[in-house]
Amino acid sequence: AVAAGGVIALGQETRTPLSGDAATIFNIGVEYKQSLGMPPTWAAMVLRNRATGVKKNFLLAPQDNYAPDGAVYAYVGKLPVGSYDYYLEFRCGTQYARTDWEALQVYAIPVLSGPTFTTSAGKYTFKVNWEQADNLPVDELTCVLIAPNGRATNLPMTTAGTTFSTGVTYATAAQSLTGPG
Repeated sequence: AVAAGGVIALGQETRTPLSGDAATIFNIGVEYKQSLGMPPTWAAMVLRNRATGVKKNFLLAPQDNYAPDGAVYAYVGKLPVGSYDYYLEFRCGTQYARTDWEALQVYAIPVLSGPTFTTSAGKYTFKVNWEQADNLPVDELTCVLIAPNGRATNLPMTTAGTTFSTGVTYATAAQSLTGPG
């Protein structure tokens, strides 16, 4: 039985990472306290799809043992691709509390294909194709060449393309590859 009365207090909501793709493990939580020391009878993240308005509940789990002075409750897991708003809500008996709405973007997983390389006049160019359904560029792309002696050379890759949703080619500047060292 849940004791009548008492007040729910929520701490600052936390989220790591702030955005990600469909393979990202999100950790979204908040500290829950109840003035009579009772755990919640309901704890959930309410996720609303911005495009459709459809809401879905994801149950929150305690991240440590509940104690009368409170505990952190969180959703830890993946989310489908989409643009969302969400809040965390709690019930204990007749008491109810929730966090403010927060925005969350879950991007499509990018597709990186290749690599390929071409040679001309003794110089090599390394290429890969980047495709991202949300039309997002890659933050940084580097080709790492490792010589037989283990020495690594980092070659930045750039693109002139701008339509990432259908794929663009990133390439290194032409490089001379010399000797074993």
